[in-house]
Amino acid sequence: MRARLGRPDLGGRPWRSVLPVAALRSSAQVVVGKVFTQLGVFVAGVLVARAEGPQSYGLYSAAFALSSLTVGGATAGLPVLLLRRSSEGDLDRRTLRRAVRLEIGFLVVAVLTTSGVAAVVLGGLRGAGAGSAAGLFFAASNLTTMGQHVQCGRRRYRRAAAADVVAGTLFPVLTYAALRLRTGIDGSLVAIAMALAVSCSVAWTRLPELEFDDVPSRLGPMDGMSFTAFGLVNAGYGRVDTVTLARVAGRASAGYYAAAYRLLGPFDLIGAAFATVYFSRLSGYSEDRERWSRVRRHGALVLAAISAAGTAVLFVAAPWVIRLFYGPEYGQSVGPARILLLSIVPWSLYWLKPLDLASVHLEARATIALGVGFVLDFGLVAAVGRRFGATGAAWAWVVSESAMLVGLSLLSRHITERVGSAIQATPPHRAPMADS
Repeated sequence: MRARLGRPDLGGRPWRSVLPVAALRSSAQVVVGKVFTQLGVFVAGVLVARAEGPQSYGLYSAAFALSSLTVGGATAGLPVLLLRRSSEGDLDRRTLRRAVRLEIGFLVVAVLTTSGVAAVVLGGLRGAGAGSAAGLFFAASNLTTMGQHVQCGRRRYRRAAAADVVAGTLFPVLTYAALRLRTGIDGSLVAIAMALAVSCSVAWTRLPELEFDDVPSRLGPMDGMSFTAFGLVNAGYGRVDTVTLARVAGRASAGYYAAAYRLLGPFDLIGAAFATVYFSRLSGYSEDRERWSRVRRHGALVLAAISAAGTAVLFVAAPWVIRLFYGPEYGQSVGPARILLLSIVPWSLYWLKPLDLASVHLEARATIALGVGFVLDFGLVAAVGRRFGATGAAWAWVVSESAMLVGLSLLSRHITERVGSAIQATPPHRAPMADS
C-alpha cells in the first residue's frame, strides 16, 4: 500500500473538522506566493495599459491570451503529471531529467508555432513579435511550474511559494524598465519572461529526495497526453474569448474586456493556490476513500464560501477598482466586469471537480467538459462580439461557465468508487513527510 504522505490529524477542535491545520498552513504558503505572482502580472498589465493605451493593450492581452493556449496549454501536460506522480511517490531523478528534456522540446515547437499563428491572427510582423515574446513568458512559466510541482508533490510548499514571490516582485520592476526604454509591447512581454527565468532557478534549487529502491513507472513522449489535452483545452477556454473578440470587434474592445476580466484575478489566484495543495493531497490519498472524500468535501465548502464573499465585495467596488488602476478612459469596462463576476457562482461550484477526476486518473472526462465550454464560449463571442463588444463577450463567459458546471457535475457522478482502484502500480513505501 502507498504511504499516506503527511496525513493530517483531522480530529480535535470543531474548526479543524472544516479544514486540517496542515492544509491551512500549506494553502497559506502557496496563496502568499500566488498573491505576488498575480499581483505582479496585474501591475505589469496596468503599466502597459496606462503607457500604451487601449489599442496597444488589446494587442498585449491578445498575444498573452494566444500564447496561453499555444504554449501554456499545449505544454501543460508534463508539469501536472509530475505533480501527481510526485504526490504518489512515483518519481526519481532520472525520470525527472527525461521529463525536462521532453518539455523543452515541446516548448521550442510551441513557441515557433505561436509566432506563425500570431502573424496571421494578430497582424503581420508586429503580431508575430508580440506572440513570440508572450510565448517565451509561458515557456519560462511551464518550466518553473515543473520545479514547483515536484516540490509540492513532496509537501515542499514553501520553496514553491518562494519562486512565485520572486517572479511577482520582478514582473512590474522589469516591465517598468522596458517601458522606460521604449521597447514597446514586445519588450514588456520579454521583461516578464525574464522575471520568470529568475523564478525558475529558485523553483529548481534544493529539490527534495527523489531516489527510490524500486524503479518508478517509465515516462515517454506520450505520457501526460491526457493532461496535455486537458491543459490545452483549459487554457483555450480561459483565453479564446479575448482572442476572438480582438478579431471580430477590434483591439480596443479586447482591451476593455481584458481590463474587466482582471477583476476575476483574485479568484484565479485563490483557485490556483488552493488547487495545488488540494490536488497534491487528493493524489496522496488516492487509495484511502474516506480521507479522499473528506478532503473533497471540505475543499468544495471552503472555496465556495471564500468565492461568495469576494464576489459581493468586487461587484460593489468594480467602478472604483477600474478607475483606480486603469483610469477614466476604461469606464466601458465596468459593466462587463460586473457581468463577469456573476460567473464566479458556477465557477466556485465546479473548479475542483476536474481535480477530483484527475486524482483518480479520469482527467479525460474533465477535458470533455472543458471542451464543451471552449466551443460554446468561442461560438457565442464570435456571434455576439461584433455587435455587443465586451458586454456580449462577458455574457458569453457566464453562459459557458454555467454549462461547465452542469457538464462536470454529470461526469463526476460515482467517481468515489474509483478511489483505491485507479492506481495500477504500487510505488515504493516511504516515510510520511511534514508540510514545509
